[in-house]
Amino acid sequence: MIALSRLHDFSSHSNQIQGLWFTVAHTLSLCGGRLWPTPTNLQQAPTPLAEPTLLRSEVLQVTQLLEQQPERRWTLQELAEVVHLSPNHLAAICSRAWGHTPRVRLTLIRIERLAHYLRETSIPVKQCVRLVGWQNHAHAVRIFRSRMGLAPSEYRLACISYGSETSGYQSHGDGLRSTDKQASEL
Repeated sequence: MIALSRLHDFSSHSNQIQGLWFTVAHTLSLCGGRLWPTPTNLQQAPTPLAEPTLLRSEVLQVTQLLEQQPERRWTLQELAEVVHLSPNHLAAICSRAWGHTPRVRLTLIRIERLAHYLRETSIPVKQCVRLVGWQNHAHAVRIFRSRMGLAPSEYRLACISYGSETSGYQSHGDGLRSTDKQASEL
């Protein structure tokens, strides 16, 4: 991002910089602001956009829809109809803006919302999974674990056990992994 900001033709790269900042902010929000650079983080870092992309009003509108109603079973066709674009065109502009498809964006929003419910409420895990829009508990656990490094129930226990402190845990991707041998053997 720094290299892009130092270019003389800043206006043609400003949208790319803005897109990267949104990616950084979203990643930090997923892990509660606790992001420590590890080899795993570096491997999972999103690739920079190939070309500058305007953050079109359609992309912003889709973002807003997905964040307001993550529990809804959105299809690309429904989202495209709302913003008056073809599904292929919408997928293309969202991929350029975010670096991934609307389906992946919805999954990231659901993971973030599930992590929030697990940290901030005592609602049972299965009910939290349904609240964020996943009907299949096993699928939700698999997706959450792949992104956060812990199953939802383990994530909740880690948050309860360690409160806002993550001593004994280190960031893994967007989640937490135990650095304590005894804790990892449990």
